[in-house]
Amino acid sequence: MIHTFSVSNFRSIRETVVLDLRIPRTTPDLPRFRLSSAKPTIRLPSVVALMGANGSGKTALLDALVATARVAGLPVLPGHDGSPITLLTPFSSEKSMGEPTEVCLEFEGDWLTPGETKQLFRYELVAERERGLLNSQRFRYEALSYFPKGRPRRLFQRQGPDGPIFGSGELGVTASDPRLKAVPPDGSVISTLAQLNVPVAARLAGWLRDLSALTNIVHYEAFRPKTQLVAEMFDNSPDLRSWLVNQIRRSDLGISNVTTDGSIGKK
Repeated sequence: MIHTFSVSNFRSIRETVVLDLRIPRTTPDLPRFRLSSAKPTIRLPSVVALMGANGSGKTALLDALVATARVAGLPVLPGHDGSPITLLTPFSSEKSMGEPTEVCLEFEGDWLTPGETKQLFRYELVAERERGLLNSQRFRYEALSYFPKGRPRRLFQRQGPDGPIFGSGELGVTASDPRLKAVPPDGSVISTLAQLNVPVAARLAGWLRDLSALTNIVHYEAFRPKTQLVAEMFDNSPDLRSWLVNQIRRSDLGISNVTTDGSIGKK
């Protein structure tokens, strides 16, 4: 469950934008709110809707969240062009193209010990581009912390693409663990250690991959299935057709029924 997410210098986002899903203390209690398992004093929404004018940055913010999950959860694969970190494209201006892209994600989970009480985690990432090179993003900074008893404790931290990586025993590695030396400059610590069978990293990487996959945000464009495919879906599913008709009737558009033609779009 996500608590907060912030991003700066990403595509159409220049300054820092913060998505804070924590319900304010002054808001009345409602059935749609859920208590955080990691921090029972925090309430979180069951459903979130982003509203705003076209071009106001709604998709860019969601795209930044998906890109962060992919950068942290997906490994760098030999023989493939580019690394997931190249998804963190900076704002297109002469100044910002040479500045880092920064993200911070706070979320809860039982990654340390499955089945135990969930903990609050904070993942921080700073990506930089090598001067004069396109698609050359690499990690300037990366860190994962959790908050036992409300105070942050670092699970790992890296400084610079070629700098040392600190790892804690709670993560399942130590500073001298040779697996830390396998982390590439353009690959995340989480995804690399997951590939090297570190259990905590593997569980977290799996969640991040699920987060990035369960979305219709694909880079700049939303997923738009073909008209013929949608029509055939409604033709073959009476329950889906009934749901569609009910939703349209509730919208007060003056439409009482809908029919579909599976031949639409066929040539």
